[in-house]
Amino acid sequence: MDHKILIVEIKPVEDHKEYEINGKLIFMDETGNWQSDIELSETEKKAFKSYGELILDNPKITKHTKATYRVIN
Repeated sequence: MDHKILIVEIKPVEDHKEYEINGKLIFMDETGNWQSDIELSETEKKAFKSYGELILDNPKITKHTKATYRVIN
């Protein structure tokens, strides 16, 4: 069985406000929800959810960094 490796790269633009996910801008709206003008793939959504749990929700991490997720599909 052939597997494809999908890569999701998340870069902070402005911590807790804007991030790029594979070049697509995602931002927090005025109600506190994450929005994007371009639809994210399921893989991108899962990667950002993981990034949120590990990085965004961690009060010990004050400066967010670029993250790369490799997903075997």
